[in-house]
Amino acid sequence: MRYLLNVWLLIVSLLIAPLAAAPSMPVYRDAYAGFSIGQPRGWALNYSEGSIVVTRDPEQMIGVLVYPARLMSDMSADQFAGMFGGAIGDVIRDAGGTFEMAPPQAGRAAARGTVDGVAMRALLTVKAEPGFVTVKLIFAPTARWAAEEPTLQQVAASFRRDTVVDPGDADGGGKIPGKAPQRSRVMQPYQGRWFRTLLPGGWRVVNESDRGIDVAAGDRTAFVSYAYAANMTGGASLDGLARQLLPLAVSGARVLKASDLPSPGGGWQVAAVEFSGAGFPGLGYRGDVHGVLTVALLNNGFSHTFAAAFRACAADRWATLKTMLGTIQDGTAVTSTDGPSNNVMLPRNNPADSSSIMSSWDYKNRSGDRAMGNFSNATLGIERVQSPTTGSTYTVPMNSWWGTGPQGPGYYRDIPNGYERLDVVE
Repeated sequence: MRYLLNVWLLIVSLLIAPLAAAPSMPVYRDAYAGFSIGQPRGWALNYSEGSIVVTRDPEQMIGVLVYPARLMSDMSADQFAGMFGGAIGDVIRDAGGTFEMAPPQAGRAAARGTVDGVAMRALLTVKAEPGFVTVKLIFAPTARWAAEEPTLQQVAASFRRDTVVDPGDADGGGKIPGKAPQRSRVMQPYQGRWFRTLLPGGWRVVNESDRGIDVAAGDRTAFVSYAYAANMTGGASLDGLARQLLPLAVSGARVLKASDLPSPGGGWQVAAVEFSGAGFPGLGYRGDVHGVLTVALLNNGFSHTFAAAFRACAADRWATLKTMLGTIQDGTAVTSTDGPSNNVMLPRNNPADSSSIMSSWDYKNRSGDRAMGNFSNATLGIERVQSPTTGSTYTVPMNSWWGTGPQGPGYYRDIPNGYERLDVVE
């Protein structure tokens, strides 16, 4: 994939506003990330980097991008559109392309540019509400714009966010016409003797010991595993550890891509290995699988310590589950020091690696600098909340923020007689 084509994709954080997808267009829905969007047959969908991207072609020159984000302070739609347009222009021009955007009016702005010598057109639309913003972008080569724009508009307009969460403890839920048409499911926090993690509905802890934890879907077609070993004799290498660990979790493992990741400091080395395989022997599942192994290694002269995390699922579900798997992995951590982690500083369990599209961190960092802390980059992320009536805590998708909720901006859960505003746990 050419760099400049991906730079246009790094615009990866922008789009439009709603209309229902036509009956002929399939709709993809993620109950945990809290959104749905039209996905024409044969088009690819990706949201592993915090933006929702629906593209028609392998080169990703024709598509729709959606960037939903929690705002730390209110901004108008035009202010946000101008800020994003400036950040987009910086990234594209730095890569040798061109970009011009008309002054935003009523949250809309047309743009033109060139990417890798290809003339492009785009339309940026921003919808701002208290505490939240949804940016949408449709884009295509200028020569294809007239033919592609109707479908791109339809995909962009089909995007919906879930503005009420369903923790599974309400009997039937509230029914207020015209308020919240969709409810997203929440992940329940799990605290074991040694680890904490997040469990989607139907998932369970398969194994937990002082050295690791394994969680899996009820049908055993997906799992997340975290393990570590401290002060092992002799030195080790990341490549050697990956070769040893892969066969333990995956039958017939084949490496698709391997890359070094930035060090978290303290002498740690980190790498990610994307793989395919023929099943999960520990779960008794046989079938094509896809996943990522992240390995962190600390060599101490005559000994070494390592931490490893797997996230994987049936291959035909990877595109739609990988973000949820990453959320579970990111929410998994050692919480006890009575095992081999005592006095060992393990690195944070972070799955920000091995995306199917080029990483958008450079873009997000630039746009974040321009925003001067006015919005959160944790799009499609999670936040902890608590019910003021029951005291129960939940992990909810940031995407479910309801800026115009009945008791003001915030997160809401469905209850029999309406909705309850949840308190954010600081």
